[in-house]
Amino acid sequence: MYYLAIHASHHGSLTIFNQKQILVHTQLERFNRFKGYAIIEKKLIDKLKQLTNKIKFEKVYVSGLHDNCVELWKHCLIRNGIIDVDNFYTDVLLDHHKYHAHCSALINPIDNCVVADGRGALRNNDHEYFSIYKNLNNIITFTDFHKYSLGGLYECMRREFGWWFGQEGNLMALSTYGKFNKEIEKELWDGERFNNKLQIIDDLENKLEYNYSVENKDVAKTFQEVCEKAFLNIIKKFDIEKELTLTGGFAQNIINNTKLLKLYNVHVDPFNNDQGISLGMANWLMHNKLKKLDTVYLGFKPEYNYNFSNNFELKDIDIKEVAKLLVEEPIALFQDRSEQGQRGLGNRSLLINPFAKNCLEKINKIKKREWFRPFAATVTKQKLNDYFFEHQGDGRYMLFTYDVREQYKEKFKNILSNEDNCRLQVLDRGQNVNYYNLIKELSYHTNFEIVLNTSLNLPGEPLVEDLNDLEEMMVNSNLKYAYLPEINKLVIKHEKL
Repeated sequence: MYYLAIHASHHGSLTIFNQKQILVHTQLERFNRFKGYAIIEKKLIDKLKQLTNKIKFEKVYVSGLHDNCVELWKHCLIRNGIIDVDNFYTDVLLDHHKYHAHCSALINPIDNCVVADGRGALRNNDHEYFSIYKNLNNIITFTDFHKYSLGGLYECMRREFGWWFGQEGNLMALSTYGKFNKEIEKELWDGERFNNKLQIIDDLENKLEYNYSVENKDVAKTFQEVCEKAFLNIIKKFDIEKELTLTGGFAQNIINNTKLLKLYNVHVDPFNNDQGISLGMANWLMHNKLKKLDTVYLGFKPEYNYNFSNNFELKDIDIKEVAKLLVEEPIALFQDRSEQGQRGLGNRSLLINPFAKNCLEKINKIKKREWFRPFAATVTKQKLNDYFFEHQGDGRYMLFTYDVREQYKEKFKNILSNEDNCRLQVLDRGQNVNYYNLIKELSYHTNFEIVLNTSLNLPGEPLVEDLNDLEEMMVNSNLKYAYLPEINKLVIKHEKL
């Protein structure tokens, strides 16, 4: 029997599963190309129609924050012959945090799970903002926005700096340049509650009275540390000892994740924002008996029968030639099933040698990243402890930072934050053999098994999903090369005459 679970609200997602395991999981934004949105897209519907020639969905579960988005999916699925009326089940997200917890349980321990959400979800006529689960049983849920909605308050603050929806990470990056300020702390937080003037409202409405500028680094630093204190204040009230699992939007706060390692064995859900809701729904429906996940490469397999336009050339290439090119040039790495989550982890990644002259200038012509946002990197597991101080956090998904060893501060400066650490993907060969082999091959030229790795997307857009998206990204940027290791091809963009 096959089942389909859909989260039809912001950061929407779709999960295909049977009674034993997850088969496919994908974020809806990868198809509709609008970051964070759950708009239905014909390309995805066509994928599902192709599948129904081989399998039948016994039941379809659609969850969303509003009735209308659920009904829209129902209409679309029935009209396209993917399901019939009788096998459709709706849930207007009455158990949002329960689904977050069950999503995390697919990949992490379940004894102590904290769900720290963003805007939260309405349940029993009140909002869930911060929940603690033990063995998937809800111990307590907090509903006071100005005490417990750390993700929501981050959203308020990024808006006050003039950044758009989804750019909360800018605050974390800017905080590394500031200093903690007691006066700012008093303005933001009284030791128990955040200022009531911090309210989530639409980005298109007038800004509130704070209107912080990017130059005000101390505000970002102080707010970051206040949120860390608030988080610890909450969980210290409960009987949480060694194991701590984090999910919900606030779990993307890698500074907080890393600091918590001093007190707990911290596990972070790589599907932590609302795109994990359909995964959690699937796991809950199967009573947490689905096979545990050990990967985030869960998207649909790509099709390589795509015809690039005349401005592109497909050249046969081997990995040695790619590594030589990577010494000086940015190269997209496109292969296999797309990684789901917020990070490019070697299947939809943009790479460059971090020691190349002008490497940041070259990569920023494509990514246009703000000056205060550092780039991440991928390092082989075997070399991690040679270059950085290793810790017990799971480094596979870029959810922790690592402090660089003193002798490499200057050498690794292009991938370090202002605090001399790096957001790393720690890669073992078994996780992604083509990517691992490319890093090894590059190391014969650089003497280091490390590469600058950023997600394969343009600013404000979702990660590339298929070859059509890849061509569009290359046409609209300075990106000239893309490596397709599964078919040993290099895509080359030629300058128009």
